[in-house]
Amino acid sequence: MRLYLFELGRVRTGEPILGYLVQTGEKRNVLIDTGYKPGTFGEDDMDKTAFLQALPDQLVTHHLMKLGLSPEDIDYVVVTHLDPDHGGFTGSFLARSW
Repeated sequence: MRLYLFELGRVRTGEPILGYLVQTGEKRNVLIDTGYKPGTFGEDDMDKTAFLQALPDQLVTHHLMKLGLSPEDIDYVVVTHLDPDHGGFTGSFLARSW
């Protein structure tokens, strides 16, 4: 089993927005939280005054790409709660049937 910690952005006050990828021994990829999707509140992507901020290299899709994965490679998505900083990219992951 492997656990990856992702910084998926920051709150304006400096706290990180975190997400995790768990790769199980059964070769399943479990993504826990999908991070903030810039522009959700109509702000400019690089607005330094926005309450939630995420640079391009902090987006969950970028972290997955660095590991050689795409959204289609994720088997399960767990969203701890539906605040925009935890579930912003949830729609990017396709539902599959087993």
